[in-house]
Amino acid sequence: MEVEQELRTGDRIQFTRNNRRAGRNKGDIASVVGIDPQRGDITVERKDGKHEALDLSRLADRHIRLGWVRTIHSVQGATADRVMAHLESFRANTVDAPAVYVAISRAKDAVALYTDSRARLTDAVGLRDGAQIGAIDGVRREPEMAEG
Repeated sequence: MEVEQELRTGDRIQFTRNNRRAGRNKGDIASVVGIDPQRGDITVERKDGKHEALDLSRLADRHIRLGWVRTIHSVQGATADRVMAHLESFRANTVDAPAVYVAISRAKDAVALYTDSRARLTDAVGLRDGAQIGAIDGVRREPEMAEG
């Protein structure tokens, strides 16, 4: 799906598809350092300081989105000076103890957590340890409980 976006110098973008030929990986971040509206080109600076021109008339160069916000999953292994995390207590499939740990451990200097309910989030994280329990696990526990 193609979405019209307005880009400005200084914006952060995130690549949304791998492009091996260009050396881009899905999730990589770059900063917009130049825009040529007549040619439909933008120049970005990658993390390594290298500048790259993207020709937005080419499909291969249009797989980008604004890169100010990232998911917890996409930041595993990354670090940032400051982290702001939005954690909704009712998101049982995505907000658990391991996810919260990943979110807050990315920061070098400061973390700010935003939630719909501090009390419910605290309870939810305490209950959700991230372990996936299947039917076979329940069957295995029954004999242990009967013996004990």
